[in-house]
Amino acid sequence: MKYKPALDGLRAVAVVLVIAFHTIANEFPGGFIGVDIFFVLSGYLITSNMLVEWDKTNRISIGKFYWRRALRLAPALLLLLSCYVVVAYFINNTNDHLVAAAITAIYAMNWARAFDIGSVGYMPHTWSLAVEQQFYFIWPLLLSALLFLTGRRVTPWCIALLVLFTIGWRLALIWNETSGERIYNGFDTRVDTILVGCCLAFVPASKMKWAPFLVWLALFAAMVFTLFGSYGRWVEIWGFTAIALASAVLVAGAANISDGQMSHALLSSRPLVWLGQISYGMYLWHFPILVGVADRLGLQGVTRLVFTLGATIVLATSSYLFVEVPFLKKRTLPVAPVPSPQPA
Repeated sequence: MKYKPALDGLRAVAVVLVIAFHTIANEFPGGFIGVDIFFVLSGYLITSNMLVEWDKTNRISIGKFYWRRALRLAPALLLLLSCYVVVAYFINNTNDHLVAAAITAIYAMNWARAFDIGSVGYMPHTWSLAVEQQFYFIWPLLLSALLFLTGRRVTPWCIALLVLFTIGWRLALIWNETSGERIYNGFDTRVDTILVGCCLAFVPASKMKWAPFLVWLALFAAMVFTLFGSYGRWVEIWGFTAIALASAVLVAGAANISDGQMSHALLSSRPLVWLGQISYGMYLWHFPILVGVADRLGLQGVTRLVFTLGATIVLATSSYLFVEVPFLKKRTLPVAPVPSPQPA
């Protein structure tokens, strides 16, 4: 898939929304939608790349896919967890932090939160990474099977059925008064958002005349919701679906805007593209910095946000340049300039 800098710009928007939500939630109560944007974007990019491989070779190399994912995701995460374990010796409740690091390392934080198992420490935000990693493990196998058995035209309809099944399962759990934590964090209750992005990957790419309008409309809606929206049971019932579809509109617009458009210039601007490229590290580091440093310093309000965002950018940049990029160069398939998937 051809590299599209506007998608990195969109990734930057998503990670800033999440950080703003975690830092000053009263001012940005709807910022949690940044995770949903990440989910849709991840599904879109991962599936698009696999479809390119399928169209060229009529197969998907499962081993190479797992290898690329490992090289992309593991080094930065291991760096964070190593620092976290070392720092745990100097803070209270060391065992709790070690348990949190272990849960994070095996990508099980979403289930730990869903069922209140173990300790989340300073790592509760890694629930979304766990959901994506569980998806990455299953998806290349399932997509290969669907393409082989049903063909390229029928596969997106099969994916759409999976989306509907997930929505139905979530509604059934809600009907049985399942807890909000279980609904929000479960892989089985959130995977439909990623699958919406997977469906989008089957839509032929084109320079749509109305793409700029889609981008501005979706960005405006995202900003309004970030400022005035809030999480409630309605989100679990139908909000996740609506947010996923709106995110898909935003991703589709960003993927198809033409050079010279103002929306393209905005999302492809160097600052946003750079933040998008380091967004994985930003997502990893921002919460430990927030609760482990900013809160211990007693920072509040905008000062809390500025400090957390600034320190996060510094650490994420270092992680990207000195850890992530060297490992990315070891991938057999070239990527330029490295767009980071997730999460997200």
